[in-house]
Amino acid sequence: METFLNEHELHEFILTVSTWEGRLHVLDLLAKREARLMNNSVHVHASIVDAPLDFDKTELYEECRLILANMATKLTSHHNAHISECTSIILRCAAKLNTLPEFPTLYARFTLADKKLEKALTKPEERKLAGYCVHCSKPLFTSESRKEQDCSYCGTVNDIATVRAELQNSRSYLLREKTVRGTLKQITNMVNMVNRSAYSFYQVRRFLKSGRILGEKINSTEWIVAAKTLHLD
Repeated sequence: METFLNEHELHEFILTVSTWEGRLHVLDLLAKREARLMNNSVHVHASIVDAPLDFDKTELYEECRLILANMATKLTSHHNAHISECTSIILRCAAKLNTLPEFPTLYARFTLADKKLEKALTKPEERKLAGYCVHCSKPLFTSESRKEQDCSYCGTVNDIATVRAELQNSRSYLLREKTVRGTLKQITNMVNMVNRSAYSFYQVRRFLKSGRILGEKINSTEWIVAAKTLHLD
């Protein structure tokens, strides 16, 4: 009987299908967590730039569930379309599925969805402040592995080793001082420089008011701050 996949390819397909139930469970949990964050408008403060919420996870979950259900339906109409049952049917009858004329199309959809699933479950590299653009002086956020980074403001390609070295020099200078002085915006820039972070000035103002950063407002616009408290542990 003619088959679509060879023996090795079929074995790989079976192994991949066997991982989908667990991986889709994780995807579902992530999608629900992100939905709760959005619905509750929870503000999560972080010292790094967070990846934007991926609202495609629910759609991908349904796409994967439908692919499994479609495969299972080609083998039997007696199933409840639940992921666990569909997966079990496919694993038991993979050899038969491999002979069906509809399988190449289903397999193509499965392969594409599996790549999307892998991407959705791969944790993005942490992005921190690397330094400031050599052309426009805007902040550059990137992962540790990047060698170059395009500025999102002016498009200039920055050598990350160079801007990191400049940032380190500035951080070292700030931390050698006893106190620093500046507007809230300037103090916020200092905090982000020292911590390689992306705090807003609203957050920094709360840190000042709560005493997490030790400082005193000396006039209508400026603060004087203990430099060592710029470093937030």
